[in-house]
Amino acid sequence: MSCSVTPSTRLYICDSEIGEDEDLTHEFKGHRNLSLEELPNFVRYDPSGKMTRQPLSKAICSFLNSLYGGTIYCGVTDTGSVMGMALLTAQREHFQLALDDLLGQRFSPAVPKSRYSVQFVPVQDSHSEDDVIYDLPCPDFAHVFRSWTFCACDKYAEGLFDSNRFLPKFVIEIHIYPPPEVAENCLLRERTIQELQEGNLRAWPQCKHPVVYCDETGCGYIRTHALDRKISEECLVQLSYARSAEFYQPIIEFYHTLTDQHKQSLPVNQ
Repeated sequence: MSCSVTPSTRLYICDSEIGEDEDLTHEFKGHRNLSLEELPNFVRYDPSGKMTRQPLSKAICSFLNSLYGGTIYCGVTDTGSVMGMALLTAQREHFQLALDDLLGQRFSPAVPKSRYSVQFVPVQDSHSEDDVIYDLPCPDFAHVFRSWTFCACDKYAEGLFDSNRFLPKFVIEIHIYPPPEVAENCLLRERTIQELQEGNLRAWPQCKHPVVYCDETGCGYIRTHALDRKISEECLVQLSYARSAEFYQPIIEFYHTLTDQHKQSLPVNQ
């Protein structure tokens, strides 16, 4: 089983600042545990009952349900400092396949691959180029997902640390793209205003609402500033109202600028 995990042509410098803050569309992670089952057994709960480490699935779900999408940077500290992650080709392949398994098999509904992509951006550090292993041939591993224990590819990489050479480091960028309904609503709104102006609007448009995704635990989240907010029924109602208002408000405002005679002549009002 294989997939394309060719490194990006971009480059990060170890210990440099990434140039972004954690906000509505950016999230930094110091680990690559995708799902709840992948969290290591040393993860504990703080006095408030909150886990000391959150799986990537929570932020992924939040960005999927946001109108803006977002990017998760694995290998970047909370303060935005680049540290990178040592990854062989087989480990990068594991991550891509595990992400596809999570979003395609465990999220509800299944997430189309057009909504996300992964990039492995190399990290340059102080090690000599001659000391870094880049294209080391790896066995054809049978990857194991949905477990906190090391996969065979991770155990193989761990064994290489005993040598005098170093594994290449990467920042894993998970890009979540905005829902297609965002662009569709924008075009529909512009066409409606144009038809109002030209006097040939025959039907009022219907706002298209994006799909709401739930993660592997059955919970839905949405991004608010730099936080992942759990979606309740009340939140769904508020989202629907806010997104409908954003869609219809420009149409209503333009309609009110028309003369009464123009309004009466519209086919939609006949």
